[in-house]
Amino acid sequence: MKIFILKRAAFILPQLFLVAVVVFLLLRVLPIDPVSKMVGLVGTPEAREIARKDLGLDVGVSTQLGRFLEGLVTGQFGTSWSTKDPVRDEIV
Repeated sequence: MKIFILKRAAFILPQLFLVAVVVFLLLRVLPIDPVSKMVGLVGTPEAREIARKDLGLDVGVSTQLGRFLEGLVTGQFGTSWSTKDPVRDEIV
């Protein structure tokens, strides 16, 4: 029974990693523009660039993925685009 539980536990981490990577990639592919949500459609180029930097979109995709996975592991899910509250507090 212990071996069965250990085998199942060994499969959980790779599966969670795969699901997290797929979710990240879906968020990158979907036509969602968080910058427009933050500054509006008529925001100035300077405001858009500041929003991109605040959201961490000014770095490469691999760095973004690393930050995404780090946030999942540490429980720091960022700030809600609509309410500006920490997402962790909204989940709880």
